[in-house]
Parts: sequence; C-alpha cells; structure tokens
Amino acid sequence: MRAYEGLFIFDESVSEEDLGQILERIDGEMKNLGGGISGTERLGRYSFARPTKKRTAGRYVRVTFELDELKMGDLLARCKLNPDVFRVQIVRHDSLPEPQAVVEEAETSGVAE
Repeated sequence: MRAYEGLFIFDESVSEEDLGQILERIDGEMKNLGGGISGTERLGRYSFARPTKKRTAGRYVRVTFELDELKMGDLLARCKLNPDVFRVQIVRHDSLPEPQAVVEEAETSGVAE
C-alpha cells in the first residue's frame, strides 16, 4: 500500500454536516478497496477563477490516505459516480518534497534568494 494525498472539490451547496457524511462514504469506499483515510483537512470554500460546468465555487478538502496502487483506478471511478464530488486530484504522498529539503537544495546549489 502507498500513501496518497487527494484534493477533493465538492459542490458548494454541500453543507458541513453533509460533507462529513460524504467523507465517511468515501472512507467506506476506500476500506472496501483495502485502504483507508488517515487524515482530512477542510480547506473551506473557494471561488473558481472562471465558471466551470455552471459552477462558480466549491468546497475543498485535503485527504491523506493509504491504498493499493492497483486500486486507484477503481477509487477514481467511484468518485466520478458520486454527484457531490466535482473534481479530484490525487498525488503520491511520498512524492511531495519536504519544504526544508527544497531550501537546503537551493542553498547547496548556490542559488541566491
């Protein structure tokens, strides 16, 4: 299993209570696939730069989870079937650079700030 970080964008009309229920259902889907959510961070409501599919804003949630990489396609397909999920972007959590590592790399390469 690998660690992932997903940015989920939900419809802006979803209430906070409903958002909790939707996240529980997504966690249930992940458990059915052999994984599970390890953390969530509700980032709030943000306006889009331009209207997309007649929507002007969405509720953003960052989710960290573990899942077998072979099951990722199944998870994305199930998210597409959920009408409350507007967009999903998932990256491997171990592929994210540590902020301190980037600063140290810049210092060692001689790049001035």
